[in-house]
Amino acid sequence: CVIGVMLFVWLVFGLSCVTFLKGRLFRCTDSDPGVEGMLSCVGSFVSERPDGTVGLTHRSWHNPPVHFDDIFSAMYTLFEMSSMSDWVVKTRDAMDHTVLFKQPKRESNPMWAYFFMMFIVVNNFFLVNLFIGVIYSKYLKTKLEGIETLTNYQKEWLDIMTAVDRVRPVKNLVAKLGREAAFDAATSDKFEAA
Repeated sequence: CVIGVMLFVWLVFGLSCVTFLKGRLFRCTDSDPGVEGMLSCVGSFVSERPDGTVGLTHRSWHNPPVHFDDIFSAMYTLFEMSSMSDWVVKTRDAMDHTVLFKQPKRESNPMWAYFFMMFIVVNNFFLVNLFIGVIYSKYLKTKLEGIETLTNYQKEWLDIMTAVDRVRPVKNLVAKLGREAAFDAATSDKFEAA
């Protein structure tokens, strides 16, 4: 039942994301300000490669690996965000979107930050705690289920065994040779009182 509630909330947030962000997270591999959109994202540009060399790289119009173009991708993205994994990057991508087929602009839609913060608060603080609470109550119910059928003698024996399990032996501190007098003085009641 709780998993159904969680999936329903994720579905509502996922449908909202798909409705407003479908296809809008695409960007050009070149971050040149002269590239305004998909039509101008052609040709090659000079860039530094991961191995440290500089060379020509072909421009391409691509989508980030985690996006909101369909409900399954949106639910997966929300699952990743609920684990607090790169939620800031995904929020920044959503905040930067403009219109379809146009290059993102920094913080052009700041309301998406509030939307994703609201999702994290609702999901991580309420739904996850509700889920954990239900699991804990089921655990307690199954743990205490067997105690109801015990007789009074068995319950008393169980209490005694629990008390015996908690008792630990007391360590006796023994002084090394030649230091007995100092040890006796340090552990005496009169020394404590002083």
